Amino acid sequence: MRPFGVTLLSILIAISGILLLGFSFALSVAFVTIPPYAIKPAFVQLPMIYIAVFFMILGAINLILAYGLWFGMRWAWFLTLIFSLIGLISSALTFNVISAIIYFIVVYYLFRPYVKEYFGVR
Repeated sequence: MRPFGVTLLSILIAISGILLLGFSFALSVAFVTIPPYAIKPAFVQLPMIYIAVFFMILGAINLILAYGLWFGMRWAWFLTLIFSLIGLISSALTFNVISAIIYFIVVYYLFRPYVKEYFGVR
């Protein structure tokens, strides 16, 4: 049986993925619908495309990760741990206390025995 915290984490990551995909779509539409007379030089417009693609990839990764967490796949545990540790370190370096606390809770939760057992991690 899937632990409640894993279910919650999976749903939150899926929502994040959907929002990121929506944002990348909105950014892409905004880029396409800019009137020709308002277009800035290419060096200003190109980063918007890269940002949209970046958020699209990040959204897809979040949806795949949410799927893996939902079904208890071992690789999802490792990826969530890696992303959470990166988030914890970056939050600590930028003195973002709330974010650091959230990432710490996620990392702590991933190491709970029943969570590790659900994912088949020793």
